[in-house]
Amino acid sequence: AKELFDTFGPGSSVVGVPSTQLAGAAVVRGSFSRRQLYERMVEFWTDHFNVPNNVLPLTYLKTVEDRDVIRQHAMGRFRDLLQADARSAAMLAYLNNLENVAGAPNENYAREVMELHTLGVHGPYTETDVRELARCFILSCLEREGFDRPREVDREVTSGGKRHFADLELWQLLW
Repeated sequence: AKELFDTFGPGSSVVGVPSTQLAGAAVVRGSFSRRQLYERMVEFWTDHFNVPNNVLPLTYLKTVEDRDVIRQHAMGRFRDLLQADARSAAMLAYLNNLENVAGAPNENYAREVMELHTLGVHGPYTETDVRELARCFILSCLEREGFDRPREVDREVTSGGKRHFADLELWQLLW
């Protein structure tokens, strides 16, 4: 991501090039690849784990996500794809996970995981589960992608001694 940012970042005469090339590559691969099922699955998972690539810094991060997350896991297990997505700098930046800190969890990504990526809008979870999953994401996130940001870590994943869905099955699914 840093290499792309340095090459195509603000001040460069080619700011929109990565997103244009990514879209063009998808069309060419979809049309001429001998691996049509693979390319269709890449398209499907790109739509499922949608991250726009028309705004900074997503323009650069999306190309890395396409290579390292979507294309790498397109024909594999959903669990592996979801785990990779949970570590994707593009997805985490898009859903404001930089703002996810102890004491003030940002629920954007947690809600996206439950409602859109896994269980559905009317899935078997509660608002408490969403909040608890957001707290779980405080423990991981962008440090793994090289975005070191000091934060107070909230290690208590349960509230009131009650075990919640988010800190059990889904947390185990993601990690």
